[in-house]
Formats: sequence, structure tokens, C-alpha cells
Amino acid sequence: RHVERAAVHAAAFGLDPDLQAEVKASDWQTSAADRFIFPSGAPGRKLGGLGFTHPFSGEPADFRYPAEENAVEWIADVTPSFAEVKDSRKRFWLAWRLWMMFAASHHRGQGRGAETLPYLPADTRIPDHSIWHHLSVTSALESAAQAGNGENAFLLFQLGPVQQFIAQARTTRDLWSGSYLLSWLMARAMQELAGELGPDCLVFPSLRGNPLYDFLCRDMLKEARHPESGNAWDSLGLDSQHSLILTPTLPNKFLAVVPAGYDPRRLASTIHETWKEISETCWELLKLDARMRPRWNHQVESTWQVTYQVWPWSDAETAIRELITIPGGAGSSIRQAWKAARAIPEAHRDRRCYPAQDGWAWSAHYQLAAYHHDACRRVRPFAAWQGEDGPVKDSYSGREEEVTDEAWRTKVKNRKDIAHLFRKENEHAGAATLIKRVWHKAYLADRMGLKGALRSFEPADAIAAAREAGETIDDALAGKPRYFSVIVMDGDDMGRWVSGDKAPPAGDLMTTAARAYFEEKAPGASAWLESPRHVSPSYHLQFSEALSNFSLYAVRRIVEYHGGQLMYAGGDDVMAMVPALYAVDCARGLDEAFRGSKELPSQYPGLFIPTVPGFIRLADPSPAEPAWPLLVPGPLAGLSGGISIGHYKEPLQDMVEAARSAEHRAKGLPGKHALGINLFKRSGEHIEWDAGMLSSGFPMLRLFQPLFRKHDDAEPVIPGSFPYRIAELLRPFGPETTVSDDILPVLRAEFQWSADQLRKKSELTPLIEAAGRYMEELKQQKRPLRDFYNLFLMEAFLARQMEE
Repeated sequence: RHVERAAVHAAAFGLDPDLQAEVKASDWQTSAADRFIFPSGAPGRKLGGLGFTHPFSGEPADFRYPAEENAVEWIADVTPSFAEVKDSRKRFWLAWRLWMMFAASHHRGQGRGAETLPYLPADTRIPDHSIWHHLSVTSALESAAQAGNGENAFLLFQLGPVQQFIAQARTTRDLWSGSYLLSWLMARAMQELAGELGPDCLVFPSLRGNPLYDFLCRDMLKEARHPESGNAWDSLGLDSQHSLILTPTLPNKFLAVVPAGYDPRRLASTIHETWKEISETCWELLKLDARMRPRWNHQVESTWQVTYQVWPWSDAETAIRELITIPGGAGSSIRQAWKAARAIPEAHRDRRCYPAQDGWAWSAHYQLAAYHHDACRRVRPFAAWQGEDGPVKDSYSGREEEVTDEAWRTKVKNRKDIAHLFRKENEHAGAATLIKRVWHKAYLADRMGLKGALRSFEPADAIAAAREAGETIDDALAGKPRYFSVIVMDGDDMGRWVSGDKAPPAGDLMTTAARAYFEEKAPGASAWLESPRHVSPSYHLQFSEALSNFSLYAVRRIVEYHGGQLMYAGGDDVMAMVPALYAVDCARGLDEAFRGSKELPSQYPGLFIPTVPGFIRLADPSPAEPAWPLLVPGPLAGLSGGISIGHYKEPLQDMVEAARSAEHRAKGLPGKHALGINLFKRSGEHIEWDAGMLSSGFPMLRLFQPLFRKHDDAEPVIPGSFPYRIAELLRPFGPETTVSDDILPVLRAEFQWSADQLRKKSELTPLIEAAGRYMEELKQQKRPLRDFYNLFLMEAFLARQMEE
């Protein structure tokens, strides 16, 4: 009865129920794109019960849905009353932002089933996408069709440079500032596009619930009446939670559905105008010598490079033919889906799907757009740098000429408002460095009213001082600082996930009855059933949402639990500073959250509560946070990361670079999904250790730590000399020697001999068995011998920090 129900919802929003008929073309496009080309009518339509399948693992989610009468009531309840807002665009935006949230938040925390409403499947035959996502795609296609000539296109839009802009930092504030600047500029471009075509046009990143985007749209939220808080903006409580708004969570790239012929230059102009506005507020605050103005202007104008690709959709057959011509296109699973569609008997073919809708080839359109955008980025035009002879270069980039001078540096030391931001002697800075240093005050706090931007950022020594998991940085300042870490994490094979190469087999995502139909009636579909499900718009939307859930709701909680400070969390990318002692635990916790591990609640009690695998659920969420289970990439996905550990006096820029270097090593391990560590001692010694996140090295480390570390002044089972004895025995073989059939017996014997020398060797049996499994893994992967003994040396160093 969905047509009748839709009419009820339309009336609740003050719309003409007959509007449904006008958007049928877009609805059919979405159905073709979101689902396989299923047969018409009865064949394959046996339901088999209501359920939802994790779109990236293919595993059924054990959700308990509410009774039908409750679901109908809660979805129909449009409180807060955004239906009363007169402006139709604002009313639409408020429905997009609040409707699902409010439906899922009924009886918040009482476990009555409303929390599963975000996962009502759009099609019970292939329950891997929700009705909310299906309708978002319909909305996007209809909006693009009405704004243009009825033809749709993809827009890929990217802002750079990224890594060097962020990494060129002296302080923790600089590190955060560069990340947040990128997020802010991208948010403004996406706000501009969403205001023109509706927020559903953004495929990724996911904007719904993003605190920064909510802040930019706060005036609309204030128009929606709320029975308890006055208005919807106040109900979110973000005025008292500026830390959520000020977390950099938006990446430097987005994908959108736009009309064919759309001109992205207006979005590029929005970014440049916003950047110029920010730079002007900083110039006014800094009071630099007027003679530096031309140099400042040139550097501001040369900071950012914008690339974009508008790719018009062709008909499905043409798109698949073009896809074959690009690298990797011939192996795309959409070709198998195309064969399966044509294998359906003529009498069973749904007239809405034949001939195939353009939207059905969503996957091919995306891969073609991405390929041509990458080509555009490789050959992008750029203006030659207009450098000058004589001036000193920026101390951090080494490229721009400084816009400061000795007279200004002397004056700034006496300014109460910004002197604390310029404590380093003889610091030469270009425009970008200065903007990163002061824009939080000049623009965010003074111009935009985000007073939370004035909060203090703890320096490396304060982060190094945190002593115990769960301890705040302020409480830890009494400790004696030693070593801190920089953690960078990045999702593995994200390009292959987005393109659908790593999606579950199509047959695994159907109900048993639906699969049986294709096996019986369309025998030409057999290869398709075993191939990855070709990418649909809802797949893209849900993957975007999964990354957003991880970055918005899991990362900060985990980093701060370990006494750290979050610098950036945009989708699958994370950068944080954490006490050295807890860096490995923090990185592994982030990976557990990314995969939606069932172990997460026990590892972080009070932060997460149990839910089904592949999802996370927040304990005690704030009003601005979801109270329902949150989709994350799931158990088949994973993160790789790098950790640099160094003394708090190490240059921050060098530590960031070392973490990225360790991450690069981790990405090179078999199967990726790994962690690389660079440990720099003040003595000059450098220790490297790399291991897969699911390798046998981490279980061995967890067994070794309680045996090696002191607890309540009791002597540890394993003495402090043990790691050095292992290293002394194995180093003569050479650190780059790989563990082979010849080396393995020697490695086993030397480790066993070292264990036999200990007084409490009877307690070491589990550790010895774990070590044997790790040795065998190193041999199979042809890994260097140093990975074995460096594990012990790393733990010996960190445990010593704990004792001090």
C-alpha cells in the first residue's frame, strides 16, 4: 500500500498527492539503477520475511523491526513541525535532514524498535539498501532533470593540495587548522550545490547529520518548531558542542548528480571567494606591513587548485561499450549484469526496465567519470610560481617568500590577542602559514561566532604526559612528559570499494526465492550471480554514510579515550596525536570501529553498546548524535595505518612525515590491512615494526605485555632484559634476512632458549605457542627477521616510559 501511504505523507507536508505521478520517470530510473532488472509481477517476489543485508559484507543483519502499526505511526510523525515552514525549499531541506532522525528516535533508548526504521529495505527481494536511500536517489534524479534538459550527469569535484598543506605545521593547532580549512572550503562548495539542486544531489560525502554542514544551514533549522527546545537547531545542542562542529570531517573531493551541461565554475568561485574572505579577516588582524600586500595577494591567489569533471550519462548500452575501452573496464561486473538482464524471458520483462534506463548503468557512468577526472588532474594547467630573489622562504613550506619581517615579529610579541600564537624565534611565514595560524580567531570566532575555535590545543608534551587509557589530557599534565605519537589511518582499497570491485556477489544479496528464479528461468545469469554486485546509487550513498558514521561518531571517542587529540577524520582518513604508550591500542580500536567488530563495546565500555556485526551503536548519544545502529564499512573492509613515536621535542612536521612513511610500508604488506610503526629514540636509534591488523603478531604482543609490565609494584614474569637478549641472539643474522625454512628452526630454538632461562618459564607456554604462530606467518609472507625481535624492543621501550 505504498502509494496510499505516500499520499498520506505528502498531505502531512502540505503537498499535492498527485505529485507522485509526475516523478514516476525518476522513480523508474532509480529502481533500475538501485536494483537488478527483476522480472515483472509475481516471479521471484516471495518475500521470505522482512530483513536487511549489510551491503558491503553480504551478511544478514539481525534487526528486530517494530510492529507495522507502530512503524506507520512513527514515520508519519513529522515533529518537529517543519511541515509548517512556508518556503517549499526550506521545508524540503528540513524533511531531508530531520524526518528519518525523528522517526528513528521515537522512544529513544527504550528499545522498542524505532531504531531499525533507517534500515527498512526498499525491495525485500534484494534487501541491501533502505527506502530512505532509494528515495534520496529519486529526489536527486528528479532535481537534476528539472534543472536541466532532462539529461543527467556526474560531477566529480576536487580541491588540492592536501597532504603538504596539512603537514606544514609547527603546532598541534596548525595541524588541525589546515585540516579544518579544507573541510570548511569544501562545506561551502557543497552548501552552494545543495542549495541549488537539493542536498540529495551529493552522493559522497554524506552531508546528513554533519555538524559543520548543520552549522552553515542553522538558519533553516531554527525555522522548524520543536516541542521541547523551541526549534530544531536548539534541539541538536550544537551551540554547546562546538567541538563537534569544529572537527574536520569532510574530504577534499565530492561526487554529485547534476544536469548535463552543469557549469562547476560557480563552485570553484565559491571556494576562492570564501578563501579570500578568510584571508582578508586574517590580514586585518595581523596588521602586516602594507608593502607586503602584493606578495600576500599573490600567495593567497595561488594556494588552491580546483579540478572537476562533468560526465553526461549516455544510454546503458553505449556506457558499457565505452567502459570496455578504459583500463580495468573490461572486467567490470556490470557486463555480467547486462547479460543477466537480457537472459530474463521476454514474457517476464518489466516494461519499466526495457529498454534499460540510463540510470541502470550508474556503475559504468561513475567509472568513466572517475577515469576522465583522474586524467584531468594529471594534466591540469597551473600558473608558474612568481617567486622573488632575496626574501627568506617560509620556514615550513620552503616555497613561499615570507610576508613577515623583523619589525613585525618584534611587535607581535607585545600583542595580547595573538602573541601566544607566535612564540618561536625567527619564524618566517608566508600567507598560507599565517592564515592557518590565526583564522580560528579572525574568521571562525570573530566573524562566524564559533567561540569554541579559541580553545587551547595541547602541545606534544601534554599529549605525551597522558598516563592511562581514559585519562584526560588536563588530568595528565602533572605527569612527566616523554614520548608522543602521530597516527595516520587510511582505508584499504577504497577505490575498489567505491567502484564495486570488492562488493559481495550479487547472488548473496538476494532472497533465496529471487536467486532461485534467476537460476531456473535465466540460466545465462549464473556467472552474474557469482560476480560482485554492480554498483548502484544506494550502494554509493550507503558507503558514503558508512564512512561518515565512522569519522563523525567513532573516531573522536576512541582517540580521546586513549588520551589523544583528533586532528582530522574525513571518511576513511584519520590523523591524531596520542600518548605513545597507547598508540597501538588506539590504532587497533579505530580499525575495530571501521569494521563494526562485535568486540568494540567490551574494549570501550561506556562509549559503544552491543549491536549487530558491521554496525556500531553509541552509548549515551548526545542530541546531535544518532541513537540507532550505524552502518560502517564492515568486516570485509579494513584500515591501514602508520604510527610515528618520538620525543615531544621532535619537530611535528617530521613526525607527520614519519607516520605517513610507516603507513606507506603498511600498505605494501600482503593483503594490506596493516600497521607500520616508526619509533625514534632520543639516542638516535630507530626501530621499525610492521604487522597486519589481523596477524598473529598482535595476539603475541597482547600476551607479552602483561607478563612484561609491572603491576602494583609486583615484579613482572618476564624481566626487562628479555627483549634485548632476543635481539642480541637474532641480530647477527642481519635485520633484512627473511624468515625462511632455514632460519625458522634457529628462530624457534633461540626464542625457546631465552624463555628457558627465566625463573617463571612455566607461565610462558601461551606466549611460546603464540610466538610459534607468528614465526610461521613471517615465514609464509617472507618477512624480515627484524619484525620478530623489534616487537619486543618496541614494547620494552614503551613499558619503560610507563614506569618513568
